[in-house]
Amino acid sequence: MTPTARLLPLLALVALTVLAATGCTPVVRDRTLPPSVRSVHVPMIVNRTQQPGLEERLTVAFQRELLADGRLDVVKETKADAIVRMTIDNFDDYPAALDADGFGVSRQWDVRARMEILENIPGRPSIGGVRKIKARWVSNDDSRTTTFTPESREIEELATIFGREALLELITGEFEEIAPELEEAQGREGREMPTAGIELPR
Repeated sequence: MTPTARLLPLLALVALTVLAATGCTPVVRDRTLPPSVRSVHVPMIVNRTQQPGLEERLTVAFQRELLADGRLDVVKETKADAIVRMTIDNFDDYPAALDADGFGVSRQWDVRARMEILENIPGRPSIGGVRKIKARWVSNDDSRTTTFTPESREIEELATIFGREALLELITGEFEEIAPELEEAQGREGREMPTAGIELPR
């Protein structure tokens, strides 16, 4: 066997190793927020749902994620480069799975919101239109188990996920322009969610 022929299996193994390594490398999301925005002000989120206190939990969770991330400073309105306004359009929770006796064993929590980034100058033009945020949390709903947690804890978990999704949308998300009439129609559609028989995505 020639030296070249002996090297072929080794080269193939190296190539496969490189491909496997690159295939597992996470893709870093690039910043899409203008570089001129280095600080933001986050007022209380507007809550258009029937869930009391949801606006406070989501606002605090979003601010907490911004501070932990560190790429943007969270400052008062007079010193901010941009103001991040959000509206919660939909909040829902429903059984996600039932046991053979029809007893709920897991529950799904969903929240949907819109984000608008306004330059902090007279007239406050919007940067890039409206961004949509969705967050979901599935919990153990079986009160017969030791891992069952009360609703307040579940909403806190949902708020944490929402904060992370909002952070990604703010800094690296894709802007989507929505006409006002379409936006209103989507808001109505979003509130008409099923309340039972939901199957979790596989």
